[in-house]
Amino acid sequence: MKIGFYSPYLNILGGGERYILQMASILSEKHQVDIFGDKIFKEKAEKFFGLDLNKVNFLPDIFRSSPSVIFSKLSTTKQYDRFFYVTDGSVFISLAKKNFLIIQVPQQSMYLLDLFTRLKLSFWQTKLVYSDYVKNYIDKWWAVRSTVFPPSINTTDFNIGPKSNLILSVGRFFPLPHSKKQEVLVNAFKILCQKGLRGWKLILAGGVDEQGKKYLDGVKEKAEGLPVEFYPNATREKLLELYSRAKFYWHAAGFGEDLNKHPERAEHFGTTTLEAMASGCVPLVFPAGGQKEIVNDGTDGLYWSTKEELVQKTTNLINNINLWQILSVGAKEKSHEYDIKNFSTKLDQLIR
Repeated sequence: MKIGFYSPYLNILGGGERYILQMASILSEKHQVDIFGDKIFKEKAEKFFGLDLNKVNFLPDIFRSSPSVIFSKLSTTKQYDRFFYVTDGSVFISLAKKNFLIIQVPQQSMYLLDLFTRLKLSFWQTKLVYSDYVKNYIDKWWAVRSTVFPPSINTTDFNIGPKSNLILSVGRFFPLPHSKKQEVLVNAFKILCQKGLRGWKLILAGGVDEQGKKYLDGVKEKAEGLPVEFYPNATREKLLELYSRAKFYWHAAGFGEDLNKHPERAEHFGTTTLEAMASGCVPLVFPAGGQKEIVNDGTDGLYWSTKEELVQKTTNLINNINLWQILSVGAKEKSHEYDIKNFSTKLDQLIR
């Protein structure tokens, strides 16, 4: 088959981009796979995500740059057996034999349903979402029946090394609407230190671009004087090392937000949480969005709703190594449900 991919966010190197690049990598083993995006991005993405994209073709982005973009989209997509598009809320008509619309963000203002949009949506036979959380909103706003097709990880990439007294959080340094709330984690860690915790570090790692630098500087300011280390734009190798050494994984997206008004501010899925679990880290997550679908409270991780609760539950686990070990084993086992082998099998079924 000839399969095409397009995302207007390709240069961001976020979870959505990892999702489609992983699909492209898998499908390129048996099919011709083209991605419409900057070829310079290829090496950067391979290094950042640890993916093999050698068999994937990167083509000029005619979807954004062509002077006759509507005609280009029609004539280009018609050449494909399958076409995947990560929507930014906009929809175009694709003439591929079968089309897959990937919908990441549950933000209502992005999904206005008028007659023309309804017409264009009819060309996209399958609407893919990461989680039931996203599905519940998209199906209502766009009057569709989407398919939950969550991301995956290659569990063999992650090792449980000698564990150190490290608390880890991995996520882009970015303000609203998609903030990972690293400042909340710093505040919680400060409370832990004030309560007498010694010999522990909080590690904050993740991508940062021009838009996120000011936010990162603000988090660093809050962390002054605390044993907090920052790894902006850490390499894949460094992240794997941090995952292997960390005992706890903290996640705070959605905390303090009115998620009834702004559901997009919760975690839509949470791949980094899975990566931590695959490394034997015990996740303590704010129970909103896709996090509740990944972590089972008391079985493979813990939920927290206030900073004080995060501090208390972390302290309890520090003092109860047996419980930590039970949850660590549970986390590792849960991660296998999202292994890339299962994803690959389901992807093959999806395109056929």
